Amino acid sequence: KSGMLEGWKDLTMWRCRTATLSLLLVGVFHSVSAYSPPVQVYDNVISSATAKYLHSSAQAVGLGHRSFARPLKANGTYGPIELALDAILSEMDGEKAVGDKKQYVEYWTRQEWRSIEAHADVDEFRAKEEDSSVAAAADLISLGPDGYRYPKYGHVLYLQVGSNVRGPTCVWPGRRSGGELLRDVLVSTEPKEDEGDAEGIPDKESCNAAANMVEMIIVPALRGRLLRFPGSALHAVPRPHDLWFLPFVMGSASHTPAEAWGRSVVLFNIWEDHPPKGVSLNSGEGHKDEPVIEVGGGDVGKLHCRAKVDWKPISMSGTAVDADDEIVPAKIWLLGNERRRDHPMRTVKLSGSIRIQDALAEQELVSRVWMDNELG
Repeated sequence: KSGMLEGWKDLTMWRCRTATLSLLLVGVFHSVSAYSPPVQVYDNVISSATAKYLHSSAQAVGLGHRSFARPLKANGTYGPIELALDAILSEMDGEKAVGDKKQYVEYWTRQEWRSIEAHADVDEFRAKEEDSSVAAAADLISLGPDGYRYPKYGHVLYLQVGSNVRGPTCVWPGRRSGGELLRDVLVSTEPKEDEGDAEGIPDKESCNAAANMVEMIIVPALRGRLLRFPGSALHAVPRPHDLWFLPFVMGSASHTPAEAWGRSVVLFNIWEDHPPKGVSLNSGEGHKDEPVIEVGGGDVGKLHCRAKVDWKPISMSGTAVDADDEIVPAKIWLLGNERRRDHPMRTVKLSGSIRIQDALAEQELVSRVWMDNELG
């Protein structure tokens, strides 16, 4: 009898928490258009011609990380991608955002739709050096996510997207590691003028969702789209789109033809004070192995983004969730070593509405959804 009673208690608790999650999802999806989170999405940022030009440039420069300093030097020489990113940032933040201070833009490119495990961008070479220091290892692990240097902002600029690609960028605002997905944090469901602190972590006064609820922003890949998120935010790209809900994945992924399976993006981070360690820096002299364009040169016109007034801000949306929606388990894969993951295992378990899988398969609609870190 005792065992049966405990079983009924567990079942009752599951049903109560499932109902709570479903009701919260209903509220979020219906009220989400009034919310302005630290994740920003814009469409119509660059023209199709500019996207095509930058895609060719991305293929030419390869996959390595590079960086350049802002403001640009007058008569300096820069790569096509660098000039385009500078134009976008100037439109987005204004020239005064840099002023007399140095700002460093780290960037790299990808042309294929690959599964990217959940991670936050960090000063990679600095982190590797710290990891190799046995004396500091224990202290660094004890610091957890606080032991890393993060960029101020991360970005994704989408250049070309194949017809079969359902590869969204998923962002967990206010979470820096896999371990933080499992730790209860205060999360905001209401807009606030300053949208939380500089890292995108909401102020305590604006937080009123259940502490165990994990917010995820799902941003489908769309040509000409720009995504900005807090530099310390955990993010990932699943392949297939429902990877985290599958018990296992069989077979190898297709990458050709590009018209069907290509996912060409420029990823870039903004760093302040000093650039990320060990990354090639262009201070106006160009990179050794890349064609350059002089500021004011004839090809610069091809790299202009549209004026910000013509950008289309995209609000978070989604399909309304019924209170009787099925709640299913999810397994989020994590990138990096145990220190980077902030968790001993390669995965963390969450749960959420089965309709999240539909949001992950979206081709255009940006969604804000919630998952539960106690149901996994």
